[in-house]
Parts: sequence; structure tokens; C-alpha cells
Amino acid sequence: MNALKKNIGLSHFLPYLEKHRIYELFNDIITELVIKKPSDHLIYIKKWLENNPIYQDCLKIILLSRPDFDKKLLAEYLEKKLNIPIVRLENKLQDLLPDDLVKNLPTLLDTQVKDLHKGWIFIDFPRDNFEARVLKKIGILPTHVFEIITSDVNLEINSTATSNAHTIKNCNDSAKEIKLSDYNLQINGLRNEYKYFLYKMESIDRTYEEIGNTCVSITRRKRYNVPCIYRVLLIGPRGSGVGSVAKYLSQKYDLVNVDFNYLLEQTKEQNSLLGEELRCLDHRDTPLTSEMRFKIVENKLMSHECIKKGWILTKYPFTGEDFQLLNSLTTPPNRIIFLNVDQVTCRERLLSRQFNILTGSEHHLTIDRDFRYDFVKGLAAHPKDYRSKVEQDLKQFEENSESILKYAGESVDVVDASPEIKIICERVDACLTRPIICKVPAHK
Repeated sequence: MNALKKNIGLSHFLPYLEKHRIYELFNDIITELVIKKPSDHLIYIKKWLENNPIYQDCLKIILLSRPDFDKKLLAEYLEKKLNIPIVRLENKLQDLLPDDLVKNLPTLLDTQVKDLHKGWIFIDFPRDNFEARVLKKIGILPTHVFEIITSDVNLEINSTATSNAHTIKNCNDSAKEIKLSDYNLQINGLRNEYKYFLYKMESIDRTYEEIGNTCVSITRRKRYNVPCIYRVLLIGPRGSGVGSVAKYLSQKYDLVNVDFNYLLEQTKEQNSLLGEELRCLDHRDTPLTSEMRFKIVENKLMSHECIKKGWILTKYPFTGEDFQLLNSLTTPPNRIIFLNVDQVTCRERLLSRQFNILTGSEHHLTIDRDFRYDFVKGLAAHPKDYRSKVEQDLKQFEENSESILKYAGESVDVVDASPEIKIICERVDACLTRPIICKVPAHK
């Protein structure tokens, strides 16, 4: 029995926990307990579970937009497509004081929606971060918040007979009475309250049906809530900032930083069958196959440390075939982020980089003002940053990146990696904390 227990690791249970969103379930239960503070928590949990039979499938949507956009028309389209009711509360809440709002909101909601747990679409509430907190206080949280970004030009609805589509141009909805300046003040607070659920989309030159279809597509993606055990695949060419971003995220979230090149050299030094096999390949000057590269990665990612803490993997996969093998793990990556930057920028960053051979410090010709003074003190280019090596690496990445991104499909978050490293880290961090995950296709 003890031997059996040793052979059963957490990795065997993670796919089940994530598939059925057990992490999210317990997170929501704890949130409910903290908000409601029931005297008997066990009875409360039992009733809460009974009232949430379709818990994992219900959609709770909030639509945000300027007063000159007809949210009602978009909501009606979503109501038809998703089969969830629209909730309008504005007229009943106009004269309520803050304390009365908290007291009466559950009753007002019950009159509009028979079963709040089966989903809803809010189109005129909450109007500011205070009302958002009121909803949160009584345990009403959205799964998706869509902010429609409009132009400064007035909007107008123009029906087209041939396509039965509405072109957005001008709208005389009652929400237009709200001053635009007030909305601009309120929207920043709402964005902050709902930052983990927020999706922004442009409405310029798009019909309501097109915007609605985008919203529907987002709601149908596989969704896991935050927090979870992060397993991050960070893809990008040399010079994109992959190493710096990986270091930042591993420190912030206490993830295991797995650099394939470092892992390869480390494995070669090990007194193991895999290490011996790698040394033999080196001796014969034989290139690594996809299967061999995967063995190296698999040994590390399936270790107890990576399973328990999560990981961030860089400089792998090399090809689409590598990616398919990586996805065959029982614990595949659940965050896929691609750092997108042109080769000219990558080349410039790498060729201008110098290292102090005495201290190991890194310097850049285009950034450091004191670079010329430090040069005489021992600065030199690393062999991996010689022009021939840089050109070879960038060419290899370009040849294989298309197959990697094609396999990743919609699961990948593309981040512009052309700005300074601090901004890149912030953008990747924002992707990491979003609650939406689309799993890559199953290994065939």
C-alpha cells in the first residue's frame, strides 16, 4: 500500500481537477462564506451547492459602453444566442440611497430573474465601482465584462434589408441622457473592479451582430478562474525579452523557471541513463530529435517541484512536433504567451549587448551611457551573441514559429515585445492573470 501511494502523484489528479474546475468551485465557496458569514457554514455550503446545479456552465455578463451606444440592442442579440435573460434595474435604483441599495438589490433582482444562478446580462448596472462592490458584497460576480469602445462620432442604427444587420452610427437610447463626462469618470473604477473579467472590443465599422458574435465566441472558450497552478509556455525569439520576463514571473508567482538550454546542459552532467545518452550524442555530434528533447523537458516538468509550484518554460518547443509532444503531458501548459517583435529589433538588442567578464554584469551599447568607459574594464560580447550565431538563431526561430503558432491556435496570447522590458513584463503579467484559457488541441 505504501509503495502504491508513492507511485500516485499529484499529476494524476490535476487534469481531473482542472477539467471539472474544482479549484474554481472551492474558490467560489470560500468567497461566499467570507461574504455571507453564515452561522452554520456546513449547512450553508450544502444549500449553496443545491442552488448551483449548473454552476460550471452559467454565464453572467455585464455590458459597459458610452451612453451613445445602444447596449440594449447588443444585449438582445446575446440573449437570443446564449439563452440568458437581460436584467434592467436603472429606473428602480435611481432614487435609492446607498444603504437602501444594498438592502433592496436582492429583491429587485429576484423580480427580474427567477434564478440568478442560471445566468444574466446586466446592461445598465453597475454604473460605478460602488455599485460593483454592492454586487460583490451580496455574492453576485460576473463571468465576463464586455466594454464596447466607440469612436467620438455619434452612433446611429441603420438597418440593412439584405443582410438583416444593423450598422452602428447613431442611437437615441435613454442612456444618452447620462453625461459623457460622468461616464468617463465612472468607467475607470469599473475597469479596476472587473479587471480579471474585462474584454475590450472596438465597435468602429462593425455591426451589432459582429460584436455579438465576438462576445459569444469568447464565452464559449474553456474558462478557469484565477487562482490556479500556472504552467506557462513563453515563446519568443532571442532578443524578445523571454529570459527577463521568465525571471520576473518566476519570482513574482514562485514558479519554477525552466530554461531548455540550461536544462539540457544540466541533464548532460547527471549520472543517469538520459545524461549518458546525451553525452554519447554529443560525442558523435548527432543532433537531438524531437523525442529526445521531449524526454529532457518531461523529466523536469513532471518532477514534484514543478507539479506542486507550477512552471514557466522558455526556449522550447523548437517545432510544431515538439509542441504536440509537450501537449501530451498529463499537465500541459495552461498559459501560452508569444512575445511578438521584429527581427531587426531582436538583432539590434543582441548585437549591442556586452558582458563584463569579471562581474558578469550585462550592458547595452544603445542604452548604457557609461558603456565606453566600462569597455576597457573587461566588457566583451558573449560567443552566443556573435553575429553569425545571432543570425542562425533568428532564422531558425522564424522557420519554425509558424508551425508552433498554428498548433497553439486561439490558445495563445500575443504580446507586443517591442517596448522596454518593464512594459513587456506588465503586459505578460496581465495575460497571466486573465481567467480565460483555451486548451490547445489534444495530442493525436
